[in-house]
Amino acid sequence: MKIKLLLLSPYFPYPAHDGGKVRVYNLIKQLSLTCDICLLSFIDSLSTREFIPEMEKYCVQVRTILRDENKRILLDTVPRSPSFYYTPEMIQAVESAIEVFKPDIVHIEFLNMTQYRFHTGGIPAVYTEHDMSSIDFHQSFHDRDMPENERFVEWTRLIKFQKMILKTFDGVIVLTDRDKELLEGFVSGVRSWCIPTGVDIDYFSFSLNSLAEPCKRLVYVGHYKHFPNYDAVLHFANDIFPRILAELPGVMFDIVGSGMPRTLNGLEHPNIRVIGEVNDVRSYIRDAALFVAPIRLGGGIKGKILEAMSLGTAVVASTEASEGIHCRDNRDILVASNDESFAKITVRALNNVGLRQSIATSARRLVESEYDWRTLGKRLNETYHSVLLQKHS
Repeated sequence: MKIKLLLLSPYFPYPAHDGGKVRVYNLIKQLSLTCDICLLSFIDSLSTREFIPEMEKYCVQVRTILRDENKRILLDTVPRSPSFYYTPEMIQAVESAIEVFKPDIVHIEFLNMTQYRFHTGGIPAVYTEHDMSSIDFHQSFHDRDMPENERFVEWTRLIKFQKMILKTFDGVIVLTDRDKELLEGFVSGVRSWCIPTGVDIDYFSFSLNSLAEPCKRLVYVGHYKHFPNYDAVLHFANDIFPRILAELPGVMFDIVGSGMPRTLNGLEHPNIRVIGEVNDVRSYIRDAALFVAPIRLGGGIKGKILEAMSLGTAVVASTEASEGIHCRDNRDILVASNDESFAKITVRALNNVGLRQSIATSARRLVESEYDWRTLGKRLNETYHSVLLQKHS
């Protein structure tokens, strides 16, 4: 018998143009083999509904709610960030799904949807925490549009809410070993599992870059409405890339990805291309000598790094960017601890095709063994069974 799964997401999983959507979409694909899935998701535009048929390939039911911030429910107990996703229409949709679909288990994605736990009755429920860095004010990416003093007040409210809401779940899924440690220190007694983000190793097929010229192309791919990506590319262009250019004047840097703010267009330069959203990132990553990941904020795991590793493009990453992946410095990845070392390592790798190929080959073996979505989907299904077994024992 298949598990009946009700999955709640603040973002429609397809098209999967950012890390969170990529994760949800691919796990739904894998879970559809063992679960009957009812997907409830917000959408930001009615045009998104044209993609419902894609999700109906894997879900027995798909229900979308057009998000309208003017209709959100304002409560003192719900912080600002989750309140944008708390609406009477979604409450009604959740309660209707519980009554009609009769799920065996509920899975809630992202902190912004956790308040719906109070509308799922006694159904066993798990929650995916994509990034535990929010418990550190300086690392948190929530409410970055607010002045720092106001953001701190809101962050305090969010932390209180997060600590309370996590205790209501039968289990919490995190993406990295580090986040599991942070979670266990943040809320004692919460049952947790680490199921990392993965990569479609067939779609992101391996093709070793054999170009040996020292002056080549660098690329970064991200969703720039997610503040850590915006901060990373801005910092790289202003503080790290000039150091690289000073050593190798012919190097190019491509900025690729969705949610591109106008402010990043100001980075355009004879050696910098602001490309924005593309239908297929693979050619941009394959055409680069190196994928750079100069991330400074946030935690979790960086799916774009896994994609580059899968494709055969060597990665230079900050310590923060590499932390969530079981990679070894100078074997699967090149890790830089500061701006100066980031530039030096990048220049060294651009001048050494053998090093790049060695790193890329080892990285591909890593993603095949640990980050294949097929393996991770099985682990998540096993997690559901574990929760249901404990609940009914």
